[in-house]
Amino acid sequence: MLESLHSFFSVSLVNHHKFVDTQKKLGLQPRELVQLSTTRWACQLHSVTAVIDNFPAIIECLSTIKTPTAVGLRAKLSKFSSVYLLMVFHTLLSVTAGLHRYLQKETIDIAQAVAYKNAVTDTMKQKRSDTTAADLYSRTIAMCEANQIAVESSSGQRRKTKRMNEYVVESTCGASSETCGSSESEDLKRKLLFPCLDRM
Repeated sequence: MLESLHSFFSVSLVNHHKFVDTQKKLGLQPRELVQLSTTRWACQLHSVTAVIDNFPAIIECLSTIKTPTAVGLRAKLSKFSSVYLLMVFHTLLSVTAGLHRYLQKETIDIAQAVAYKNAVTDTMKQKRSDTTAADLYSRTIAMCEANQIAVESSSGQRRKTKRMNEYVVESTCGASSETCGSSESEDLKRKLLFPCLDRM
């Protein structure tokens, strides 16, 4: 998805100009999306960071372009799980970024490299926790709500929006967010966060 976004906004000059104009309109710092690299994890972090920083501009820009590619990319990017994975990889790749920079130096000290690697591994093991999962989940919800992306429960139902301006609510609107949120968070933790952490 990240590679497709980069191609979409860099190959076409028209799309690129629309993207830059949208960034300016939203008051964002103009920033290019970054191409992925299969060998350099630092590039993967830069790519994820660029998408997170430009997320409102990307969503708005894709909404104004009516090509099948733009519609498909917006649909993929607007999934709660996609936003969650952006948060996950930003968090995990940030931990490993310093080690990768160190290992790519022309001269390195092997003992220092091993110590650095062990420190990164320990940090990753500490991230395998309910606290990390809850933090990632709440950050994902905040980003989705800020960009009008529907939050779906693990049962596939869309959660009701919190904003009910100019309405009087006299009864509850279904399951409480705590119950719903905890099962969603648990699902994402088991199916996405922990497997990614374990693999890394």
